[in-house]
Amino acid sequence: PVTTCLVLGATALVFTVCFAPVAQAVGRDATAYGEDFVRQGIQWPEGGPVLAMPSANSDAAGAEYIADRLEAMELEDGPYGGELAEPLTELARHYRVQGDYEQAQKYYAEAIALGGNQPLYLNNLGYSRYLSGDMVSAEQAFSEALRVDPSYKRAWRNLGLIFAKQKRYEEALEAFGKTEKVYEAYNDVGYVAMVAGRLDDADRFFQEAMRLSPTYYELAEQNAKRLLVIRSSGQGAQQGP
Repeated sequence: PVTTCLVLGATALVFTVCFAPVAQAVGRDATAYGEDFVRQGIQWPEGGPVLAMPSANSDAAGAEYIADRLEAMELEDGPYGGELAEPLTELARHYRVQGDYEQAQKYYAEAIALGGNQPLYLNNLGYSRYLSGDMVSAEQAFSEALRVDPSYKRAWRNLGLIFAKQKRYEEALEAFGKTEKVYEAYNDVGYVAMVAGRLDDADRFFQEAMRLSPTYYELAEQNAKRLLVIRSSGQGAQQGP
């Protein structure tokens, strides 16, 4: 039997998708065709012709075409194999950058189902949920990423961001503190509060950041000055949720 290889366009990120009739799979579970026939051309030496995945700036029609082909492969040849997880995350990233968070979450979830609960995929799913405004589900995804890898700094920072936006300041300080000094955590919580319009809260955290820092903390000082400018522009009242 002849193995078929897809070649779809040309973008910055290139992948190979090769597959053969499932019935011809030898020595493997025939339903997991992707494990044998899907290859990433730029990372694996057995890669051949390429399947070009959409970059962040790809047009919608190109992304939809690739999504349709991936789904057609699943319908025709069986469930996705694990090696399609990374191409699916690239497709998800495209939709996230374009602001289509529903589609982004769909493809991140499919990648997680294929590649296991990898912290990177879970974090990206959580970030798409955060951007869509679903804080509860975003927190769940970040927490799951940390359950898999408690040292995953990106998820800790994203979790700290969610806590700070929800005025769960002690939890935010603890989360940010997993990746940085305590005075830096105070500054970061203050910054989130300032962006949210909670100026009194922001000032309190900036002042504490400068107090806790063993040396002059320029970043917190700059944020405190920025806060004064915001107040002087007529936004001095406590604002935000």
